[in-house]
Amino acid sequence: MSPKAFRQLRRLPAIIHFTTKYKPWIYEYEPHYKDLYKQALALTPWKDYVPPDRTMRAIFLKQLRMKRLKERFAWYAPRTAFLREVFRRRGRTDGEPS
Repeated sequence: MSPKAFRQLRRLPAIIHFTTKYKPWIYEYEPHYKDLYKQALALTPWKDYVPPDRTMRAIFLKQLRMKRLKERFAWYAPRTAFLREVFRRRGRTDGEPS
């Protein structure tokens, strides 16, 4: 399989099986493909599902953790900020706007 074909399959998989404890229906976790899960969920009768662990406290703590993580990354690795853009571009398939 060519690298281009692999990237395209990875970007738009036909089947996703979440085998670790990081399930997309658990609010606390942000596994890969969580956005695809949300899109698929929106097309089902369970589109209004709210994870039971999504509480005001959990929302606050999740935002706080992400803020701290971003601050730590910026503090300890300020010169690597450009990598975000490089990896973001590498994940795109041909023909997508940059």
